[in-house]
Formats: sequence, C-alpha cells, structure tokens
Amino acid sequence: RSFELAPGEEAAWPLDWPAASPRGIWRCDLVLRNASGREQRLNRPAFACLTPAGPTEGRNPEFEIGMNMRQQGWSRAECERESQAAAAIGAKLLRTGFTWESLEPAPGEFRFELLDELLAMNAKYGMRQIFMVAYTPAWAAKPGLVANAKDWNEWNKSAPDPDALEAFVEKFAEHYRGKIEFYEFWNEPDLDFWRGTAEEYLECLKRVRRALKKSDPEAKLITGGFAYVGARSKPGFQEQVLAEGQDDFDFHGYHQHGDFSEYERVLEGPLARMRRVLRSPKPIFFTETGFYISNGNYLQQAENVVRKIVHAWATGARGYLWFNMRDDGFLPGYCEHNYGLVTNDWYPKEGFAAFNTLNLLLGQARYGGVLLRNPRTTAHWFRRDDGQAVVFWKSGRGTVEEPLTLLTDAAEAEFVDLFGNATPLKLSAGRLTVPVPEHPGYLLLKGAARAPECGRSVVSFAGTRVTASPGVPSGIRVTLHNPLPAEAVAELRWKLPENIDAPAPGKRRLAAGEAVELVLPVTVSEATRGGIVRPELQVRLNGGDWSSISIPVNVATRIADGAYPAEPQFTLDSRANLVSQMEHNPYTAHRVWSGPEDQSVRIFLASDDTELKFRVEVTDDVHVKSPGAASSFMEDGIQLALAVPGQNGHWEFGFAELEDGSPGTHCWIRPDNLAEPRTKLAVSARGRVTIYEIAIPLAGIGAAPEQLKRGIQFNLLVNDNDGEGRDGWMQIAPGIGEAKNPELYPFILK
Repeated sequence: RSFELAPGEEAAWPLDWPAASPRGIWRCDLVLRNASGREQRLNRPAFACLTPAGPTEGRNPEFEIGMNMRQQGWSRAECERESQAAAAIGAKLLRTGFTWESLEPAPGEFRFELLDELLAMNAKYGMRQIFMVAYTPAWAAKPGLVANAKDWNEWNKSAPDPDALEAFVEKFAEHYRGKIEFYEFWNEPDLDFWRGTAEEYLECLKRVRRALKKSDPEAKLITGGFAYVGARSKPGFQEQVLAEGQDDFDFHGYHQHGDFSEYERVLEGPLARMRRVLRSPKPIFFTETGFYISNGNYLQQAENVVRKIVHAWATGARGYLWFNMRDDGFLPGYCEHNYGLVTNDWYPKEGFAAFNTLNLLLGQARYGGVLLRNPRTTAHWFRRDDGQAVVFWKSGRGTVEEPLTLLTDAAEAEFVDLFGNATPLKLSAGRLTVPVPEHPGYLLLKGAARAPECGRSVVSFAGTRVTASPGVPSGIRVTLHNPLPAEAVAELRWKLPENIDAPAPGKRRLAAGEAVELVLPVTVSEATRGGIVRPELQVRLNGGDWSSISIPVNVATRIADGAYPAEPQFTLDSRANLVSQMEHNPYTAHRVWSGPEDQSVRIFLASDDTELKFRVEVTDDVHVKSPGAASSFMEDGIQLALAVPGQNGHWEFGFAELEDGSPGTHCWIRPDNLAEPRTKLAVSARGRVTIYEIAIPLAGIGAAPEQLKRGIQFNLLVNDNDGEGRDGWMQIAPGIGEAKNPELYPFILK
C-alpha cells in the first residue's frame, strides 16, 4: 500500500479481520520503502484476534483471577488503556496503585485523591483492587536512619514505626471500607524489600491486623507475598512468620516466578512441608507470579498462564494475580522488562490470548476435581452453568502422547485450543477419545451433569520411558484393550519417522473386555545422535476409525567407559546453541556472539564404577574469572545439570575458575532429602582454550553404576562475560539458563 505524507503527517492503515479468522496472536512483517527504493524493515507488530472474556459484572467467589499492574507510573491515558486491556481478557482483581509513602507523605497528611480516581476507573471496567501496605515513608523510619542511609532503599524498605503504620492502616481502611477487600502486608519480605527482622515484621503484621479489625472488620489480610522457598530467601523468615504470626493473617501470600515445573515441585514439596505448622486453614494467595519472555519463548509463557493458574485453583488457593500486564521497558535481557502479557508499546503476546481463553471458559466456573494426573497427562474438570469443562495438558515434554478417553453424559462436546479456537468432537455412547494437545487445551462438555470419568484407551503405553542406543533394538511395551461387550479384532500399524525402523505389528483378536500386553521392537538408525524420535502406533477395532499413540524414544548419547573418547560427544559452536541477552539492542550490539572464536565448547563424557566425568573445553576470546562459585553464572562459569529417574527434583552444579586461579564448585539445586556431593574440579589453559576436568561421585548423586546403563538426563551451559557483564551462554539444550526444566535435558547412558 502506498502513502503520501507531508512532513509530520501521520496515516493509519486499518486492518480488515474476517469474522472466520482463527483466534490467537497474529504478527506482521512490515517493510517501509521510499520512492528511491530504500527499504527499512520495521519491528513485527502483533495483533490479538479474540472473543473477549470481559469486561463482565460480578466475580467468582471461589477463586480470584487477576493481574499485577503498575498504573501509578503511567499517565492517566495509559492507565485507562491498561485497565481496558486487563478487563478485556477477564481480569477481575488488580494489584496496582500507590503505596504508603505517597499516600501519607507527612504524618497525618493523607492524599487519597489519585487512588480514589484509580479505583473508580478500574471499577468502571468491573475490576476491584487489592492494596499492598508498603513501603516506609522517610518520616516513619527509625530515627537517624534517613540521615545516615547510603541510598533511599535503606529507609524505604526498613521496618516502620509500628504506631505510625497502625495509624495509617486504620485511617486508610476507614476511607476504603467496603471498596477494598484484600490487604497484603509488604512485598516479598523474605528478600531485601524488607530490611527489618522477622520479629519486627510479626509485630507490624499484628498492628495491621488490629487496624483492619477496627476500621473494616470484613477486610482480609494476606501476608507479604513471599518470593521463594530456598537459598535465595532469608533463612527461616517465612517459616517463622507462618508459625508465629498465623493468628494475624487470613491468607498466605506467595509468588514463585518461573516455569511451571519448578512451581509445581516447590508447591507440593518444600512449601507444603513448611505449611504443616498452620493450625487452621490459611489458603495460599498468589499475589504476584509470572514468567518472563527470553529469546522468543512466547508459547512457554502462554502455557504457564494456564498451568500455573489452574494448578493454584486445584490446590485450594484463594486467588492468582498474574505478573505482569505490561512490560516495564524494552531491554531484552532484563527480566523486569519482559514479564508482561503485552509489550511496553502495547503489542499482545501469546500469553495475552491464553489468559483470555482461560477466563472466557472458566471465569465463572467452580472447581470439580482432578480427572487425571500422571507423568504423561494432567486433566482437571470444572462445573459451568451450561455443563462442564476439562482443562488438560501434557505433564512432560518427553512423555508418551496418549489420547484422553472420557466417559460423560454430555449431549455435545467440543475441543477449544489455547487461543479459543473450537472444534466439534464426536461422542459415541457416552465415550469421547481425544489426543492430548501440544499446548494446554479445553474440552467443553455441554449439558453434562454427572462427573466425568477417565475411560480406558484402546491402546496405552505400559512402560515409563523408552531410552534407545543407535543401532541397538529396543522394546516398546503397550497394552491393547477391547472396551466392547463382544470380541473384536485389533489392527495395528506404525507411522515411523525416517530414522527409525520396526516390523509391522499385525492384528490381534481380543475377547470382550480383554487386555493384552505387547512388546514391539524398534531400532533407531546408527546415524542418529541424541534427541527424541516419535514413532506413532495406530490402532483400530473391527475396521473402525484409527486412534493413535505417539511414543517418544529418547535417543541417548553414549558415555565412554573409563577414558574420554577421541571426539567430543557434544559440540556447541553455532547459533543453534546460543542464548544471547544482547541482541535487539543497538547499545549492546558489540556484545553479541560473533562466531566460534568468540565462544565455543567441546564436551567429553566418561565414567567408571564410582564417578561420572566431564571434560569441557571452552574457547573464549576473553576469559573472565569469578569472585565465587555461587555467582559464577555472571562470569564465564559452567552450569551442569543432572536428573536421575525416581528422584524428587534435579541437580544443578556450578564450576568456575576463581579470581585467585583456584577451582570453584557449587551446588545450587539438589533433589529433596539428598545432601550436596563432593565434586572435583581441575582447571587448566591451552592458549585461548580453558579446560575444565569435572568429576561427580555416582553415590553422591544417588545413581548406582547400573543406573547409567538405564540412562539419566544431562544438560550443560557455559556462560559468556567479556568484561561488561553476562552476555549470554552456549547450551546443549534449554532448561537451565532461562527456566529450570529438566524435562528438556538429553539422555546419556553407558
């Protein structure tokens, strides 16, 4: 399209969206070309094609779904635009607005006008607000702290005068009585946002509770949303607040940013154990938790929207407020600038559409229960006014793709994908079989009254996982089941990728209700090096419709026996291995990876009966040593991860050359109930190549020599810092640097 513009003139190009356009996020490639033929490629603007979930009246009394926003930092026009966007995708409760220091700049001087306007504007779009009681005004800090502080954080994040705090909350709650239901005392007090003691926090929590009871007895108090459970938090702080302060709050505030895999592990492991001290129900309220975009992983954020919110609902939480509505800036390597569901300049991401679909289908739903939860598939069901809904997803990325079979009394059924696209489904005598989608999806069971049940599939995988060595036959164990009331003939066939071979499985005759187990041989070609191949087994009964099951075969990389091999098992020397935090920013273009001489890695693996050994050769134009192994990911340190089947959690180790030339080792993550092992490291140099010799005791990581023959998962990355900070890293596979996800690690075996 052509435009003729005078200097300073603007032109709009309206987009015509056909009504039948698929729902989701659309991106455009725009090229600007002037009359002389000079071209400039513009950024890829994104557009959302959706059936809006809101704004709507009312709320879901069972579970609050909402959003974090930072409206206090935007203009009035931008505030309203952000409110409109949040309301359109179904947000009902906001964590936004002003904090104590701006609402009472001097003792007894209350300035509620701007917050009044903000509440009224958000209410116009059907949204309420939570209020976070924080941070300390200069006048309420301890005497002398302001004058002697190195920076404003020292007094702003300090424990306030309890009397001043109580007086503020009493006045505030009186002013907003009936308008604000939930109050949260502080933000992430287990980090440096609170620089007082646990005892000071408990005293202030008690004062906030007392003030609320006096001014607004119906208001509910949430503890400060604790950031984590583990090493990054103040030791014992959260535990002490739960144990000693439980009479002074209604809900346990918690965050846990990051990928669903770690979120699920922490909630069901260390956090659940910590909460055993509670004498009465104190549901969790997720006041701030999200997933930031790094190197274009938009779909991973969208998946996390569904998985994290539904899991919180299923575990009995009171609410979940996604963090964040809008990116805070444009820096690609800075997480705070990439948490949003829309960019800073208002372009939607895939998570925006996923949040909308979730609220469109479940916004007024009531939780029914867990329908299925195993290493392959997770499914939860909900009651709706028109029937029921099932939310389901693959539990693991390297698991069997087994169809979900439901028994239901629904009159009609349809599948709805992550973005809201619906497909009618065929019901047969109250039985419904659907493949589990690549990304979380929904089943709408219209008119259903009886709770859905899982039925038995015609074909199912009978093992746990399949790990294969190239050129060596492996057996895939499956179970065939005849659900019919009469004898049936089951016909099987393979749909095979090019790099795998298998004999034709043929036919089996099954009696009514009979189930038989088969072991089907497959062989991966010798040319295959690592990764996952997916043969698809198809089956039909009595010449009917085909159904299928996709079985991931993990092609393992061999560990050398004893001495290292002549050639590395892994080589990292291309953009396929690179994660850069410096791209897309003209100010850091000189820090972008320029080729194998900038950084490349050769990785050798070997083992004996006692140790797993790694030789890592790193070519680097500038080698930066680390002040300590615990922070070596900020310099040129190595991050090495292992996942041993059967353990609750995974291992992540750090290895680096320290500033004094000595070797440094560290263990950041370990499975529950296992101690840190004694790892060994030797570092040497050959020109611009730094050589790391690493040894990890098998007994120390809970892996017997026989386990190596069955296979474990391994991943490694090498960070790159050329003197100006962390530029990025070279990795074997995702799952360490951006979000912790051992499901993505390759298999190795001896």
